[in-house]
Amino acid sequence: MGTKKSNYHLEQYETAASRNWDHFYQRHSTKFFKNRYYLLKAFPPLKHALDTTSCVVLEIGCGVGNTIVPLTIQYPNCIGFGVDFAASAIKLLNDKALPQCKGFVYDISSRDVMLPEEIPPADIVTMIYVLSAISPANMEQSVKNVLKRLKPGGVICFRDYGYLDHAQLRFSPNQRLGMNYYVRQDGTRSFFFSLESMCQLFEKDLGLERISCEYIRRVVTNRKTGDQMRRVFVNATYRLIKM
Repeated sequence: MGTKKSNYHLEQYETAASRNWDHFYQRHSTKFFKNRYYLLKAFPPLKHALDTTSCVVLEIGCGVGNTIVPLTIQYPNCIGFGVDFAASAIKLLNDKALPQCKGFVYDISSRDVMLPEEIPPADIVTMIYVLSAISPANMEQSVKNVLKRLKPGGVICFRDYGYLDHAQLRFSPNQRLGMNYYVRQDGTRSFFFSLESMCQLFEKDLGLERISCEYIRRVVTNRKTGDQMRRVFVNATYRLIKM
């Protein structure tokens, strides 16, 4: 499995995280990630909320808005807000000047700074391939920050990389930061979730109600080489229990 990095190296990656993602969006602009049109099928509670008279969706780690932009275009009753700690991504989102979307620069792992006050309580929070980029030591705090802006009875829609995904198996031992936790060559990081780790964080530690939590497994074939990649993702929905 390789040797874990020292605490010094882990702190260095944490300090450089926003800068590394900022450079990522400066290089790729809006061309890297595709709009997530599959979310309505993947998360029935999202579709149900959007079918109501009004719906506030908060996209965590929004990048350039690949979740809230298509949702607000398809659903005029949807108001979308997004947060990301990459300032270049938020600028690209806000430059679109969409009346129902607004992004804010914010680090959800912050222990001192609250989410921007301009963001109202949300019916739905999406966390799509975002928590994996955060240090495991900061994941609980990150979700706690999110819950402060989720309505009682509101739902978190979560999708991220699963244990033994093809991407995890491609990492070399010297890229390992910890258990199921790795660093890419550009300095960005990735964690790979098991269903057990999801249960521990969202249910036991944070007391959320599980609606669904499952692996999604797919075999993807490279059209040029014919090579097959076994992809594993975790797809989950959790409800903030009404007090």
